[in-house]
Amino acid sequence: MAIGLGTTLAAAQDFKFAGLVISDPWARATGTAGQAGTNYLTLENETEEGEYLVGASTEIAEVAQLHEAQITDGIARMVPVESVGLGSGMGADLAPGGLHIMLMGLTKPLVAEPVFRLQLIFEHAGPTTVDVEVRPLGG
Repeated sequence: MAIGLGTTLAAAQDFKFAGLVISDPWARATGTAGQAGTNYLTLENETEEGEYLVGASTEIAEVAQLHEAQITDGIARMVPVESVGLGSGMGADLAPGGLHIMLMGLTKPLVAEPVFRLQLIFEHAGPTTVDVEVRPLGG
């Protein structure tokens, strides 16, 4: 269940908040605490105004940052980004190999099946919290 003023559970893994739809939030399982994890989801802006995802936080990691995977000279790098833009009627996929939320300094391993809470912070709509499904490695 999503938490936050005006937030409602729209479908099994879809959350609606202030004209935004947050779909299928998930993270990959990790081996141990302390290492980094990755979080993915799909965002859609159903409003007539532009919006930006500007940050994230969770109790299970010391830091949650917006990142983009980039390959330069055959080397993959995770590059921090300031925001993810959502034009009116537009969306963004935070997916493996592209934009994602990097969870650094995990306080415990991410184990398949359980869920954890992730707060998403939007420039205009403000913060909302979603439940994130942890999926097995390779899943």
